[in-house]
Order: sequence, then C-alpha cells, then structure tokens
Amino acid sequence: MTTYQVGYFIGSLSSTSINRLLSKALIKLAPKELTFTEIPFADLPLYRPEFDADFPPPAKAFKQAVAAVDAVLFVTPEYNRSIPGGLKNAIDFASRDRLLALLLALADDPDLALALGDERGSGDMARKPNAGTRGDV
Repeated sequence: MTTYQVGYFIGSLSSTSINRLLSKALIKLAPKELTFTEIPFADLPLYRPEFDADFPPPAKAFKQAVAAVDAVLFVTPEYNRSIPGGLKNAIDFASRDRLLALLLALADDPDLALALGDERGSGDMARKPNAGTRGDV
C-alpha cells in the first residue's frame, strides 16, 4: 500500500479557529493511505525580494516542509474577500526560486482548498486564488 504525505495549511493563525477544527475532522475521515503534517507559517517574516538570495531560517524550514509533501491542503477562512495575509505571505515564500515555483510552488502536487464562512457565499473569494486546482469545496 502506497502512502502519501499531505501537508496542510490552516489559513487562520487563531488557535481557536474553526478551520483548525475542520482540518482535524478531515484528517480523521481521510483514508489510511494519507498521512498529514501541518505546515506552520506564523514565524515567517514578511516576504521581500531581498530574501531570494538567502532565505532566513524560518523560511528555509518552511520551504523544506513544503518540498517534503506529496500534496497540500488549504483550510482557510476568507478575510476581506481573499485569503488571510499570513497565508498569502507563506505562498509568496513557497513560490520563490522555482520560476514562481511552477505556480505557487504546488503545480506538481495535488491541492485542495476549503473555505468556511458564516453566511451564504462567504468563503468563495478565499478559494479564488486556487481556481483551476484539482479540488474546490
């Protein structure tokens, strides 16, 4: 049986985020062939092009974590009709040094974006940056 390593991002940095609870529920329901590792990004500094020559240690560790997985899962809220700033910053770091990482450092990996909201249509815009990915819920 082949197993696949799935790295997941919790878009909200809140320790009490409903997105964190959703990710835990999804992991419990996932097939045995999938193993999950959260890829944290709270310690990343704000991205700037000067880092491209030499990434700071938190960014190096983050990029290694992204490179080590077979697939990625985004579980995120919608903030101001988009993804949260911290998650966008993480994607900026992940996308550097591989020709925009072949589209957000994830082009070779399957990905799924989940967005929650408290009213109809809420969360739609958080998924838009991932339009065209293999899964959109």
